Amino acid sequence: MGALLELTLPIAADDFEAEPAKVAARIIETFIPAGAILERYETPSSSPFPILARAYVADAAKGRATVDALRQTLAASPESDHFGPLQLKRLDEADWTEAWKRRYHPRRVGRTLVISPTWEQPDAREGDRVIWLDPGMAFGTGMHPSTTLILQLLERHMRPGRRVLDVGTGSGILAIAACKLGASHVDATDIDPDAVRVAQENARTNKVSDRVRVWEGSVPDSGEYDLICANILAETLADLILHADLSERLTPNGVLLLSGIVAPREHVVHLALAARELQVRERVQEGDWVALAGLRL
Repeated sequence: MGALLELTLPIAADDFEAEPAKVAARIIETFIPAGAILERYETPSSSPFPILARAYVADAAKGRATVDALRQTLAASPESDHFGPLQLKRLDEADWTEAWKRRYHPRRVGRTLVISPTWEQPDAREGDRVIWLDPGMAFGTGMHPSTTLILQLLERHMRPGRRVLDVGTGSGILAIAACKLGASHVDATDIDPDAVRVAQENARTNKVSDRVRVWEGSVPDSGEYDLICANILAETLADLILHADLSERLTPNGVLLLSGIVAPREHVVHLALAARELQVRERVQEGDWVALAGLRL
């Protein structure tokens, strides 16, 4: 898996909903799709920075370039006076695992989906579908609004027996959820080899690896699917729809679920959908994040 860089940003804000905290979280999410965890800073009450934003990137050239760009954007923000210095700490694999165990706990998404790490026992009810998930370095724990939103749409639009494509699978959470909601087969792709490995491991843990095929890549060159999901970013989604034939992989009346869309960039996705004659049938939003369900007629 390799090492990670843990980023911590002290924030002068009274609570998580204060504008400086929300702005910091939005900026971090722009550069790090997995987003930031906001928590109370463990310092004396007299500290001017009671909130801490915490995020992770790979300790590699790309990750360090991301940190440099993030630092510049934070400094240029109108809320920069409320931000303390951005701190970096290198974590090896053991440290990373322990960090997740301290902060990642079971949570309910939608009506029947429960996301739980393997080291905890969730309080599941009859009829619940538990997704056991160890995210590793891959994006997708069910904690980020973009993942929560698309899981809600998936639960509403999934039908037993459907063939599903999950582009940018990350931890494999959507592919696994689709199986537990009745998918007959799921193809899951990701351009990150670490994500491919993590998704395969999570599929085995959830005993759905016989129905989930994971490989390194993006949109397949052929094939048709009853439901396609992608939780990435608005511009990338638009590019996949317009130039990577994502919409062509849908069967007639197939459903396309899209998330990772920041509200101010939502129009980019709407334009791409309209260009391919897909109609938006459902829209859900949490904070600044939006997810869409499109239908191919």
